[in-house]
Amino acid sequence: MHIKSLIFHLYLADQKAMYFFNLAYYNGATDDDDTLRFWIGFGGPVILFVGYFLFLYFRKRKDNLSFRAEFSPEGATWSHIHLILAAELMRRDRVQLSEKAEFARRYILHYFPDRPEEFSENLFDYMRNPEYTKEAFSWIREQQIPDDHLLKLMRFLQEVCLIDGEMVPEEYRALMRIGQLVGLSASGLQEFAEQFQQQEQAKKQREAPAADTSVSKRKLAFGVLGLPEDSDDDALRTQYRKLVKIYHPDRVRSRDPKHIKEAELRFIEIQQAYDLLRN
Repeated sequence: MHIKSLIFHLYLADQKAMYFFNLAYYNGATDDDDTLRFWIGFGGPVILFVGYFLFLYFRKRKDNLSFRAEFSPEGATWSHIHLILAAELMRRDRVQLSEKAEFARRYILHYFPDRPEEFSENLFDYMRNPEYTKEAFSWIREQQIPDDHLLKLMRFLQEVCLIDGEMVPEEYRALMRIGQLVGLSASGLQEFAEQFQQQEQAKKQREAPAADTSVSKRKLAFGVLGLPEDSDDDALRTQYRKLVKIYHPDRVRSRDPKHIKEAELRFIEIQQAYDLLRN
């Protein structure tokens, strides 16, 4: 039975006992009955109230005890470490929190068979309580975890940061600080930093050709229309109309098939160039 349901049923039992003692009281009660009535009426709810908070305390204590487990790449404690450090970064940049949480959830589901059952509750509890982060760092240093597992953890945290499309400077500094606090070796930290910089450089290179291609297409379009690149809209419109009159299929219908085909291709080329520059 769930603890909240158990407490509720105990409360109902207490109220039922009060009801019967009230009946006994009005039918003639002794001093001992009054004392018992007081403890049931007042002491019962207090005991239930204290019991509930003891349950919460021991539940949190149970979570803390999980940090005494030995390191296992697929263990529950290691999955909690991922969530705790992801929560630490999410506190620093709250953009697209739900998307970051969903990415972390899918990652945990995929890589950790002994994953936390109450994922969302754990994650947002870790965000509210920075003390978990200190315990996580302490546990990691005690376990002396190999660099390859720490690097995998760092890449997971990097992906969490990049869910919103960019890593803000505070996130990057926090990520590098985490690398130091978890005991990642100097060579491992340098390897991670270099890989991250290479990925950022590759991203910029992928974006740059798109911009260059757009510029080169406009340059070619002006060449197709026979205009300089600084031509204004009026010059563009005038030149377009002039070329359309020359190469429109209706104007070359009487010529030989070869010239008709060339005119059609030229007309399409002019139309595409004009559409590109107009937009």
